[in-house]
Amino acid sequence: MGTPGSVARQIQQVEGFAVRFADEAGSRRRLEDYPYERAAKGSFSVSEFRRKRLEATYPDEAIEVLHPDGSAVHGRTLLQNLRTEYADGGFDRIGLVPG
Repeated sequence: MGTPGSVARQIQQVEGFAVRFADEAGSRRRLEDYPYERAAKGSFSVSEFRRKRLEATYPDEAIEVLHPDGSAVHGRTLLQNLRTEYADGGFDRIGLVPG
């Protein structure tokens, strides 16, 4: 189990992009570790990813999927396109360390 921030880092390491829990900063509540070891299919849309992985695992949490600049990603964006943004150097823009 981990804090929202540590779980967000687990998700980033598996999925290849950043997420943010709505009340992540300073939160001491504990969440289950991210249960997936393999990244979701690149053909998933962000909406599908949220529904099948995030909402299924963390139903009471508001979680945003983020572009490398820290802005929220539109639900129709394909994960393969989002991962390409990060592969093109996006980690540096929001201070994340590649997993």
